[in-house]
Amino acid sequence: MHVGVAALDALGPALQRLHAATDTPVTARLRWMQAWTRAYAGWEPWLVTIGAADSEVAAAAAFARRRRGPLVRLVGLGHGTTDDARFPARDADSAAQLATGVTAALAQLRRPWSLLVEQLPAACPVTDALLRGLPHARALPGQGMPMAVVGAGHRELGSFISRNARQAENKARNRLTRLEHGLVEQWTQSVDDIRAAVPGLSALHRARDRQLGRVSDHADPARAAFYADVIAGHAEAGEVDLLTLEVDGDLAAYVLGFRDGRALRVWDNRVSPAWADFSAGRLANHAAIRRVVLGTDYDVLDWMRGEEPYKLSSANVVVPTRHLEAWSSPAARLPYAVKDRVRALRGRSPTLDRAVVRIGRMGARNDD
Repeated sequence: MHVGVAALDALGPALQRLHAATDTPVTARLRWMQAWTRAYAGWEPWLVTIGAADSEVAAAAAFARRRRGPLVRLVGLGHGTTDDARFPARDADSAAQLATGVTAALAQLRRPWSLLVEQLPAACPVTDALLRGLPHARALPGQGMPMAVVGAGHRELGSFISRNARQAENKARNRLTRLEHGLVEQWTQSVDDIRAAVPGLSALHRARDRQLGRVSDHADPARAAFYADVIAGHAEAGEVDLLTLEVDGDLAAYVLGFRDGRALRVWDNRVSPAWADFSAGRLANHAAIRRVVLGTDYDVLDWMRGEEPYKLSSANVVVPTRHLEAWSSPAARLPYAVKDRVRALRGRSPTLDRAVVRIGRMGARNDD
């Protein structure tokens, strides 16, 4: 067991080699975890690793922990920001040993504990073993990840953007031209350009959330700080591909993707409320599809978590995920059980709706 930021940093080179060997996705790699620990300083890294014969790390489970009253709360390291989590292991034996190691490490905690790791693969041997080994554990369906996977010799745009969608795009472009609006689409991988763009991206992100009537995650200073940090760090490593779409010099939409091998993983894309009626979001998303389908850099456009219609319209694969939850005892699970029960009844009365909100603020999943 390894605890603390210094331990995470010390393990860094070995974790990077493990992640590379196991094709761990960008949102579950070291750089992502380090940015998260800087933004969420109230959480302490807590890692379990299995060594290999050659002194490498053969498997690893990265968590973060903090106390909530009498309870120790553990989440995946990167919680709330990671669309695709992993328990990387070099082979089946390492995966089995990792599950045993996590179970033993949890048993050594001196306080009641709860655990939540979101967006794990639907087929994960470590998760399967933990579900068998932990007496109070369950798996819940996660959010599917739609992807446009371009096969060899299969780079026909019509397979990913329908005729009706292309007609709607042309209509939007013609309307902008007719009204004499200047449209500029630009992809960039420049570190300086990406750093300079981040404040505008975050502002548009918040504005779109407000338009949709939801509290923006960027209203949380920690989340906003993580956003800027993780983008800058990956840009410096040459792992960000950013599309900005401007109308009359105004940022109308953007697509922020991470370069992950042959995959472009779209982690954040938004349209400005001022230009939503002009289908600026459609134009930007279609540009991302074209970049993958008609270009030479990528074979996969990963829309990441969330099965929204605009993602599904171009996807030919939806990758299922699941969440892992566990507790040290029935007593530690009680707040969650109450919340689940109230949530099941939600909508039957305003009183119950308010109860869900109160429990959500007090209880288990509110991990800010």
